[in-house]
Amino acid sequence: MKLGAPQPGLALLLLCIWVAILLAGVVAYRLFRWWRKRHPLPKPAPERSYSESLQQRLDAARRAGDATSRRRSRRR
Repeated sequence: MKLGAPQPGLALLLLCIWVAILLAGVVAYRLFRWWRKRHPLPKPAPERSYSESLQQRLDAARRAGDATSRRRSRRR
């Protein structure tokens, strides 16, 4: 098989396909960036300080402890 210059019609068709793929990628990227600017991700809640998280855990433990002590007193 002899390698030669590609047929002009086929080469032009392949070039047009590649250009279309590249343009579609650029357009998709630009659309995504445009959409992301108008729909930003929600900001995460700020971390609580150690004392706030400790207070929350202690309150939860107290509530749980109260519930168990009430259950125990009813059973006796």
